[in-house]
Amino acid sequence: MNSSLNKILRCLYGIPLRWNASKIANKTILAASGKDKAVKWMRWFVLTAGMILLATGLMKILSAFGHAGILGLTDPIFGISFRYLMLLVGSLELIVSGICLCGRYPVSQCVVVAWLATCFLLYRFAFRFIDWSAPCPCLGTLTSAIPISPRAIDITSKCILVYLLVGSYLLLANIAVIYRKGM
Repeated sequence: MNSSLNKILRCLYGIPLRWNASKIANKTILAASGKDKAVKWMRWFVLTAGMILLATGLMKILSAFGHAGILGLTDPIFGISFRYLMLLVGSLELIVSGICLCGRYPVSQCVVVAWLATCFLLYRFAFRFIDWSAPCPCLGTLTSAIPISPRAIDITSKCILVYLLVGSYLLLANIAVIYRKGM
């Protein structure tokens, strides 16, 4: 995992492979150069992202065992039923949530959140490309039990996506700039 993270960081920020990617996130290195605040923000973001992904992942998995009509339909992007897609994506969100809530290296955790958010963004773009007019079932079908319109739930899922995407990429860029200045 560490070598692949090094490759990602090299691709994104031009950080040489000889640097150990986990050291970028090491609090003592950043604290020694007076950059402890950046790590605190990253830890806070990773914690909140982990809690959000835990909630949405559980909603998707619980929804997959429901009886909503959309679960029997085929997803137009992947060609599998929404039921199996909900199980797959919900499980993936729980794995990333576990990495966020139990991991030790905030940069690695932030990279995983950025990757997942980018996948979600590409999925939404694919829906736009094929002119899908129904709201994205991103938060599962349990939301039908809540007296909130599907449009409001769709907007909420978009806000979550923006938070995960923008937050992770901004923090990764900030850490890369700090690390370059310190080296």
